Amino acid sequence: MKYFLMSQGKPMAEALIYAKMQSVSEKHLKTGDWRDHLKLRYLKKCGRDLKRSLADILEFEKIYSLLGLCMRAGKVKSGEFQTMEAIRKKTAQMVIVSLDASENTTKQFTDKCKYYDVPIFFFGDKESLGHAIGKDVRTSLAITDKGLSESLRKNLLSLEINGGNVNGKN
Repeated sequence: MKYFLMSQGKPMAEALIYAKMQSVSEKHLKTGDWRDHLKLRYLKKCGRDLKRSLADILEFEKIYSLLGLCMRAGKVKSGEFQTMEAIRKKTAQMVIVSLDASENTTKQFTDKCKYYDVPIFFFGDKESLGHAIGKDVRTSLAITDKGLSESLRKNLLSLEINGGNVNGKN
């Protein structure tokens, strides 16, 4: 006896292969509630992803507001020239470079931070970093306060652990 997936028009053997790929049991296929089973799995997965993406957004906002706090405290050097100067003078406790920075800028900051033993993080885009500190577009930031940099580092690393896009070096 052959069973057919009505929407797919496939015989039972192919349906079982499809079911194995989608982790649908044979019982679900025979009773015809396999569609509901797949929909439920999809909704659960989407719900998890939605919760995770909302958590990531909240983490991003926390980091951006910490950057604004650093700026209001006067502990941020922004722009390529001031950031390089802070690294060379060893006043930079951490450096943040935008993810959309050019390869040359990324390599330049990575090499300098490695040489002067300053932690570097790649986070956000130019517009968001600039907006967070109340300036125009900024590619790089140097945090000069140890306590604020530790707080930022902790938040950036927790974002990386939870599946974010931060690359901490050093």
